[in-house]
Amino acid sequence: MTRRLTLLALLYVPLSAACDSQTHAQAAPIPITPALKVATTAVAPRALPRTLKLTGTLIANRESAVAADTAGKVAAVNVERGSRVRAGSVLIAIDQRQARLAADEARTQIESARTRSVLAQAECDRGAKLFALGAINQADFDRRKAQCDDAAIGVNAADIRQEIAHKNLADALVKAPFDGTVADRFVNPGEYVRADTKIATVVQLDPLRLELSVPEEALSAFGSEAEVRFQVAAWPDEVFIGRVRYLGATVRRSTRDLLVEALVPNPDQRLRPGMFAIADVVLRSLEELTASHLAPN
Repeated sequence: MTRRLTLLALLYVPLSAACDSQTHAQAAPIPITPALKVATTAVAPRALPRTLKLTGTLIANRESAVAADTAGKVAAVNVERGSRVRAGSVLIAIDQRQARLAADEARTQIESARTRSVLAQAECDRGAKLFALGAINQADFDRRKAQCDDAAIGVNAADIRQEIAHKNLADALVKAPFDGTVADRFVNPGEYVRADTKIATVVQLDPLRLELSVPEEALSAFGSEAEVRFQVAAWPDEVFIGRVRYLGATVRRSTRDLLVEALVPNPDQRLRPGMFAIADVVLRSLEELTASHLAPN
C-alpha cells in the first residue's frame, strides 16, 4: 500500500509541472519583431573641395592721407577719429580771409585789364584806318598793334590770377576724397598748416581687402576668383567669406610667394583694417586643372 502511494506521488509531480509550464506558456506569448523599413540612397561620386590654409591681414579698400593744398591757420575742425564722412564733406576749414581778399583783388584786376584791352582795341582800329589812308607810317601802326596784343595778353593773365585766387579760396576747405571713416586726425584749431601738411587719414571700410601670401608651388591651383573663408580673433565662432580679386604681378624673391587680395563685404563694419585672419582658400579641382592643361592655347 505504501509503495503504491509513493508511485502515485511521483507520477503526480511531473504531470503537475507539465500543466504549470503549459499554463505559463499560454499566459505569456513570445512577441514577434516587426520588419524594419530601410531607406536607400543612390551613391554617386562627388569631388570634395580642396583648400589651402593661409594667414593674412585685413586692409582698407581705399586709404588716403588727406593734406592741405594751401597755407593758413586752421579755423575749424569738423571731424574726430572714427567720424564717418561723405565724399566732399569738409574735414577742416582754414582761415579764408586772406584768400577772399586775394580773390577780390583778382576780380578788380581782371576788370581793369578788360577796360585797357577795350581801349587798346579801339586804338588799333583807328591805327588801321589811318595806316590805310597813309596818315601814319608802318612803325606807328606796328606800335599800336603791339599795344593791342599786349592788352589782350594782360586780360588772359588776369583771368589766370583770378582762377588761382578762387582755387586758394576753395582749398581753404579741406574735403574728404571719398565716403569713408576718419582713422586719424592730426591738426587742431589755431595751428598753422602748409600746403603739404597732413590733415587726416580717411579709410573705406566697406568692402575691405584681405591680403594673403600664396606660396609659389600653389599658384597652379589658385584661381583668380577663388573663394576665401576666414576667421578673426574678435569673432572666433564666425566664418567670413570673400573672393580673390587682385593678383600680384610678380613672385617675391625673398619669400617665393605671390601677394593677392580678396575683396570682403563688410556692411556692418565689424571687421577692421589690421585684423589678423586665418583663411582657407578654395583651390581648383583636379578636373579643372586637367581641363585647363588640355585646353588649346
